[in-house]
Amino acid sequence: MWILHSSERFLKQLKKIRKTPYSRQVQKALHSLANSGDPTKLGIRKHGEYSDAYAYDVGRSIRLIYRVNFKNLTIELLAIGSHKEVYGKD
Repeated sequence: MWILHSSERFLKQLKKIRKTPYSRQVQKALHSLANSGDPTKLGIRKHGEYSDAYAYDVGRSIRLIYRVNFKNLTIELLAIGSHKEVYGKD
């Protein structure tokens, strides 16, 4: 089982999502990551600003950006939100 660590940015963005219909899907995604044998296989490797991270598509319009540390068995949750909220562009 993986340990999830949340960045301040992630927590701030998560508060907004909790008020939307995507809340349940986000909880399922976090559960899937925490219980995955290899969380890198659940997401898509990113480049640019998040070159060391992965993006997990939650529903149709929500992206969950995370970084995996195999040494410590931790997942750092970096950002969550729409494409524009996460990457700053459409």
